[in-house]
Amino acid sequence: MKATLLSIALLIASITTAFSQYDVKPYNSSGRFSGIGEQECIAVKIYDIDIDDVSSDWKKVLKKKYDAKVKVSGKELFADNAEIETVSSNTVDVYSTLSKSSDGVIELKVAVDLGGAYLTYSGHADKHSQMTKIVGEFALKQTQKGIDERVEKAEDELEDLENELKKQQKTVANANKAIEDAEKKIVENKDLIKETEAAIKEQEVKIDDQANKVQKLKSISVRN
Repeated sequence: MKATLLSIALLIASITTAFSQYDVKPYNSSGRFSGIGEQECIAVKIYDIDIDDVSSDWKKVLKKKYDAKVKVSGKELFADNAEIETVSSNTVDVYSTLSKSSDGVIELKVAVDLGGAYLTYSGHADKHSQMTKIVGEFALKQTQKGIDERVEKAEDELEDLENELKKQQKTVANANKAIEDAEKKIVENKDLIKETEAAIKEQEVKIDDQANKVQKLKSISVRN
């Protein structure tokens, strides 16, 4: 049990420190997007969270924060007329794809149609930097969300194990108390046996004396 509790505690510690080891820094890449084919894009890795949750949250960001009309098709999202003022004074179209590797790491790729030209690192340095910041902050929050959920689950498991340990310790304590009570009762009964055996011997002597008196009385004869 102690080993199990220790392993859970170590798991929580490893989860909380893992975030600093994850590389959630966006990088320049290329990807294939429905309707526009191969394009330069901003990519980022996201860890410890379900891909459907990432898709749902990214849709919310594009729809609620940037007032875009978002269409989802499988693991692709198309945000029409997004108002991202830090990137462009005009509305932009945002194309996104999500994929998950065999080790569970999610990759988000984002291409942006500025209206007549697609966002590139070399051609739109400032705009690219601002979009990279948006994608990076999203990835950071998503990974932190996943880690927080893992920590919460591990803490719940730890609490369950600790509660079970308390029950087991209480069972042992109750059993030890029962043994102590029983041992005390045994001592008391042994003392009672000694006292009673001594009383029995005295009683047997009295009985013998009384029996002799009875016999003597019975042997008395009365004559005229």
